[in-house]
Amino acid sequence: MKLYFSGLIICYFLHQEKFKFKIMRIFIGCLGMLLLVISCENGESIDSDRIESIKYLKAEKHALDIPTSDFESEKEAFENRMEWIAYMTAQLLLKNNASKQQFIDAMNNSVHTNVVKLEELLSSSVDNQSFISDFETEFNFYQEEEVSRYGCSRPSGRPTPPNPPSVAAADFQPTDFELYVSSLLNDDCLELYMPNGYNDGIASESLVVIKSTAHPLDDYNSNYGYVHVGVCNILEEIIDKFSNGNIIVVRPYRKFNVCTYEEYADVNFRNFLN
Repeated sequence: MKLYFSGLIICYFLHQEKFKFKIMRIFIGCLGMLLLVISCENGESIDSDRIESIKYLKAEKHALDIPTSDFESEKEAFENRMEWIAYMTAQLLLKNNASKQQFIDAMNNSVHTNVVKLEELLSSSVDNQSFISDFETEFNFYQEEEVSRYGCSRPSGRPTPPNPPSVAAADFQPTDFELYVSSLLNDDCLELYMPNGYNDGIASESLVVIKSTAHPLDDYNSNYGYVHVGVCNILEEIIDKFSNGNIIVVRPYRKFNVCTYEEYADVNFRNFLN
């Protein structure tokens, strides 16, 4: 019954034209906190209830066919893009020691603590091609139709390249992966941030867990994410400043006259989980 009335409240406010995206996020955040209080009173898992609250709110929005602004749609697509990068990176770090070592070396040599710029891993000019080779394997894996039947937790959709330009047939036709990487490196400025650094864990323990998430593109300090225990042993979790262990965050960074991100002028990308 409580959930039913919450849905009615959401429906009412989201249909009020005067409420813009940011106000809607504040309302949803408050409602999420209310559901958290209810879950604590019932002695249920906090993380589980937070995840279910987010799923419910998203499902209600789509079920009611509530229109979204162009900005909100672009924001969701951008966040999903970053989610996939973090997700695939976590998977390949668990599977491939050479790529993991290249990632750790790049992070240790970075001018910023626990930060690796995506171009330092995916650029064709990088001497060590281990990471980009394994990243391509991950990309191709999630293009397969059969993967959607596995039931493993993952971001929505797929890591997709932009539509190739409509040009006459040329001698060289880039692959989907080449288009994807070119878009990642040229359309945006992205970096991977590990707020707690990287730790393989205690030597006596064979299990390494990596969490992945994306910057929420606002001033919230928590976001939906994934806990990678294995290839198809992936859990869903809310990741915030209290989360511990290995966490990969993909976030934008500003670059003068290249990536200004004026639409997010009031957001400091480096504040998230910092």
